[in-house]
Amino acid sequence: MNYYEQAHATALQLKALPNAAVILSNKGNLLIKMNQLEEALSVLQESKQMKIDAGLPGRFIAGSDLNLGLAYFAMGEYDRALESYESALSLNQANGNRQGVMEVLAERGTLYNAYEKPREAKEDCEEGKRIALEVNDSEYLIKTCNCLYKAHNTLGNYKVSLENHELYTKIKDSVFSEKNIRKLTQAGMQYEFDKKEAEQDLIIERKNRQKNQILIGLIALGIFAFTLFIFFRKRLKYQKTIAHQNETLQKQKITELQQSHKLTAMSSMIEGQEAERLRIAKDLHDSLGGLLSTVKAHFGKVQQEKEGLTELPITRKTNKLIDEACIEVRRISHNMMPHALSISGLEGAVQDITERLNDQGFEATFESSNLRKIESTKEVMVYRLIQEIVSNIRKHAQAQRIFIQMFGHKNEMNLIIEDDGRGFDIKKARANGGLGLKSINSRVAFLDGSIDWDSQIGAGTSVNIAIPV
Repeated sequence: MNYYEQAHATALQLKALPNAAVILSNKGNLLIKMNQLEEALSVLQESKQMKIDAGLPGRFIAGSDLNLGLAYFAMGEYDRALESYESALSLNQANGNRQGVMEVLAERGTLYNAYEKPREAKEDCEEGKRIALEVNDSEYLIKTCNCLYKAHNTLGNYKVSLENHELYTKIKDSVFSEKNIRKLTQAGMQYEFDKKEAEQDLIIERKNRQKNQILIGLIALGIFAFTLFIFFRKRLKYQKTIAHQNETLQKQKITELQQSHKLTAMSSMIEGQEAERLRIAKDLHDSLGGLLSTVKAHFGKVQQEKEGLTELPITRKTNKLIDEACIEVRRISHNMMPHALSISGLEGAVQDITERLNDQGFEATFESSNLRKIESTKEVMVYRLIQEIVSNIRKHAQAQRIFIQMFGHKNEMNLIIEDDGRGFDIKKARANGGLGLKSINSRVAFLDGSIDWDSQIGAGTSVNIAIPV
């Protein structure tokens, strides 16, 4: 049962439905022999349906019907057993399966005896007996003879009943005797064979004993020499492995130190750049911004003291230029010292970039999800990276829509920036060594990230960046 279940599971795994159906049928037949009849019925019905679904020939379906009949018969449900036997007989006759016809007739004849219908039992078992004699099937010859013995005995045909009982006994004893004779013959032959083999082994053993003594000495010497060789070889290999591992560790330490120095130097450079940006931004805001505000105030007083000066075109143009200069100073100061980055973090700073893009006439969208906190230096680098990409879009892409997306996945932060601009030829841009493209790629490389450019002329550009965090 255990092996049937393993085989059935394997057949289903391999999607071998015909094999699975046949294995299930065998399992059902075994359950009948184990007298687990309810489970046998369930398994046999499932097997029959699987055979039909797999498109197996009728003789296979007939086999399931025959087993179902056996199960119903064992449970005392004779009507249902008869239905199954008749279905099996019809299928076997249609497929010309004489062996199957013989089996069903023998079982149906046995059922008719249980029904106390000796005439029907006699007809089925006589036909079954005829086929059994033709195909020389001892098992079903025994079964049909026993069936005919009971049927004729009920009908009062005692002579025919006795003939069938004698044939039943003779064949049964013959099969039993044949099996016993076969076993005894095999045992005798095995004994003679073992005896001769033992004598030959004794002669060979005497002849080879001296050779073995010499060989043992030579083998022992060979083993010792081989062991010595293996020992020194392994020792040499071990020493080489240790040397190689030490060399690899040294190289790894040197690489780690170089990388550490590189990171330290880059971090220091970024911190220095940010400090310088902060100083310049403060100077612009406090000094130049204040100066422009003072100029605007003084120019306003001049306009108040001189009648008609306000209406002059040159005055209106001067006022407009002063306002634009103030706005430009604030914009440059803000770009160099992003307050949102220090106050709201990276998400807030990028949202601030999006809002300013919308103020400038772009249709900008920002989405973020599952972002993890990262180092401040790396955060600044990512912000400057986004700034540079957005700046390139503003200057060169002629885009109307800009989409920025940031999300965390496993141990990475993913950044996607798309626009609907005019696009560009990536291969050509790389070949020309464009500073913008090279700068962006170098920033990503410093962050140990990866970048993927996707752009087509007239179809916009998409940048996909993955940065470990």
